[in-house]
Amino acid sequence: MTATRSLAEVAEAYVSFIRTGQHEECRDTLYAENASSEEPSALEGVCDEIVTTGIEAIKQKSNRFFSYFDIEHVTISDPFLHGNEAFAVTFTYKVLHRGSGEHFDSHEIAVFTVEGGKIMREVFYQQP
Repeated sequence: MTATRSLAEVAEAYVSFIRTGQHEECRDTLYAENASSEEPSALEGVCDEIVTTGIEAIKQKSNRFFSYFDIEHVTISDPFLHGNEAFAVTFTYKVLHRGSGEHFDSHEIAVFTVEGGKIMREVFYQQP
């Protein structure tokens, strides 16, 4: 039997996966099957709904995102812990929109709710 990860362990693992470009491994390892992902707004073709529920749907949303955009560089902060159930991180991205060739910077804050050692909910906040 595997021990349940603490909030700090989940948060540190999340940051480590992102820093090493292991996005799929991050989802496969840290997310609950019934996790939800909430974006600040819908983006046609990527996430038509603001809330995506279920790990398979989250994976599909991520795959659609990466079919439109190349992340040329990502910086992620160390995690900010909140009690025993949540953590937040900040992101700065350098992005290439594949269709137009446009380069742009994006800044986000993400808040993650953890239950039973798994990420149950992620909510992204983006600058206008």
